[in-house]
Parts: sequence; structure tokens; C-alpha cells
Amino acid sequence: MPATPATAILLLAAGAGRRMGRVKQLLPWGEKKLLTHVLAEVLSLGQPTYLVLGAHAEEIQAELPEGPYTVVLNDRWEEGMGGSIAAGVAAIPDQELPEQILVCLGDQPFVTRAYLQQLMRADSSLIRATAYGQRAGVPAVFPIRYRTQLGQLTGDAGARNLLREESALLRFSAETAIIDLDTPEDYQRYEGDS
Repeated sequence: MPATPATAILLLAAGAGRRMGRVKQLLPWGEKKLLTHVLAEVLSLGQPTYLVLGAHAEEIQAELPEGPYTVVLNDRWEEGMGGSIAAGVAAIPDQELPEQILVCLGDQPFVTRAYLQQLMRADSSLIRATAYGQRAGVPAVFPIRYRTQLGQLTGDAGARNLLREESALLRFSAETAIIDLDTPEDYQRYEGDS
């Protein structure tokens, strides 16, 4: 198995969870909260991790465990996921630039360490993204040469336009990884499987 290139992980959890109707990041998930469950999976990769918070940041931080990660506050979280990616990229120190950046979401509780490792270890010259039918999305890994483009993202599309336009892209299928918990119905449907 190839070695994992040095990776900075951006875990995005800045949204208000309006469709859920409550603080989604703090929903119970097994023995943990939803966000702490995903955070534990990400931290198991042993790479520098930047947790991007926005809405409800103070309430969420009060529930977070101690750990080897950096909390990044995105005060422009209402502008959408693009701004959260840009905030996370800006937090990566210039003197500690990784070879690649992994973007994950805090509301995808079925993403596994093994799947993220698969993305991280695949052809490091290409973007590696999760297949959502005909389109590509996150979790996704971007070679560091995309740092500037990621750092300039705005709006709710996140990196979608970059993934749509980029030909240097590998798509990976992970049925469980692509379940986002956005509504009470989503939560009720899947929480029992946690």
C-alpha cells in the first residue's frame, strides 16, 4: 500500500443546519455527538486537521473534546461552503504546506477512515473526489497546487465548480460516504444505523 502523502484535512461544520431545525453538529450519534463522531474518524488519520465552525460556534466548541486539531472560525459562514473551504485553507501555515488537502463534511457520519485513506493514497497528481451519480463532490482530495483556487472559493457551491471543470479528476464510489444528514427525516432514517 502506498504511503499517505502529507495531508491537511479541512472538516467543514460551519452551517446553521436550518433544514434540520436545530444544531445538527450536536445531534446524538451513538455514544457521541454527530460532529465528534466524524471528527474522531478524521483524527484517526493522524494528519493536521482544521475544523471550520461558523453558526453556533460557541455552543459547538463547548461540546468538543480536546484533541490535536485547530478550530477555524468562519465569520462569513452564511455565504456558504466555499467561504468555509477558503477559511480552512487560509489557516494552513505557509511553512507547513502539505502535499494535498482533504475536504470533508461534518454531517457525513458514514465516512470511514478506510475510505478517506483510499482517497488520500490514490494518484496524488489528480483530484480524487466522491462520485454522486454523474457529478463529483466531497469528501475530495486536492493536490496542493489547487490551494490558491480553494482559497478563493465563495458561495454555497463549495468546490463543485472546480470539480466540474477539472479534467484531472478521479471519481470514487462510496455509497455510505455520500449520505449527508440535512433534515430530521435523514436523521431519523439513519441514526439507528450508527
